[in-house]
Amino acid sequence: IAISEVTERRGVPLLTMSFSDQITGRGFENIFQVVAKASVLGKAQFDGTVAIAKGAGQKLERIAIMYEDTAYGTSQATGLRAGAKAAGVEVVMDDAYPLGITDVTPLINKLRASNAQAVFPVSYLNDSLQIIRAMRQQRIEIPAIGGAAGYVIPDFEKGLGEYAEGVLSISPANYDLAPELTERFRKKFGYFMVHEALEHAVCLDVLAQAIGKAKSAKPDDFRKVLHGTRFEGGWCKAMTGGAVQFDKTGLNTLSVPVMVQWRNKELVTVWPDSDAKAKAVWKV
Repeated sequence: IAISEVTERRGVPLLTMSFSDQITGRGFENIFQVVAKASVLGKAQFDGTVAIAKGAGQKLERIAIMYEDTAYGTSQATGLRAGAKAAGVEVVMDDAYPLGITDVTPLINKLRASNAQAVFPVSYLNDSLQIIRAMRQQRIEIPAIGGAAGYVIPDFEKGLGEYAEGVLSISPANYDLAPELTERFRKKFGYFMVHEALEHAVCLDVLAQAIGKAKSAKPDDFRKVLHGTRFEGGWCKAMTGGAVQFDKTGLNTLSVPVMVQWRNKELVTVWPDSDAKAKAVWKV
């Protein structure tokens, strides 16, 4: 957010995989967001969960939301609330907590007392580890559906071990949608290609395509191409939608979030059905 203020003043196009709503919500002409924004991720986090629960024979009526209080967490929690309101689902817990939290006991105690059927934590790595570990150690077995970030990186599984199995999360993209591209990353670095790396590769691919189409490196020429082109092929096909196309705000309108689940130390895409590589496991 801070650097985009500078690039906007200088008229320099900036491609990003950050998904705060603020990124493309300020009327800037030089910002391009390759992933869905956080409120869309939040709503998809809820909608995907409802679909998965329904497929397992459960109707969600009560949910809990807990989120860290930065732009990421607050934006995504907004989407979760919107999804719950539209579906007539009661939010029985809705708590923000400070970034860098060191004691999640009050959150877990409140969650236990809430009688929620599922919990939606929107967290970075350290707090995600604390929340899931505390839940499992206290035998709170309701489904946990993370908000990307700390829930979709290898260190989550490494930090939790067996407690990670079955945890769901929304994600802007996932490596199993384009293994012909992403497996090269695993072979080189020894772990699966995290969505941030994938999306940065997409940004670079779009950048290269745009420069080629503009036949110029001038920011004005480059910006016009970014706003008026559908980018296909290469790394762009690794995104949901199979391509990248920006609207007037700079948002990639083709990006659709996916739901992933930890299964045997891998993140498997389980929703929507059109992208799923396996059926989700849901504990009723």
